[in-house]
Amino acid sequence: MESGSTIIERRLQGHAGYAFIEGVAGLVSAGWRAASERISAFAKSLRRAQARRELHELSDRQLRDIGLERRQIDRLFR
Repeated sequence: MESGSTIIERRLQGHAGYAFIEGVAGLVSAGWRAASERISAFAKSLRRAQARRELHELSDRQLRDIGLERRQIDRLFR
């Protein structure tokens, strides 16, 4: 199986459009990588917003128990 794939690769590399296809594949790969990074950053910001909301929902006593004051919550997320 491997020997057949190397023959195909050699045939493709000799083809005039191989460089174009390789360039397009690189662009598509870079696009997917960039999209993945943006989605990851968006998910992180959603998690941070959820944590912030949950801290704001705690009572003052619960916040004191974990060593926070209500005014400190927003500073944690800067």
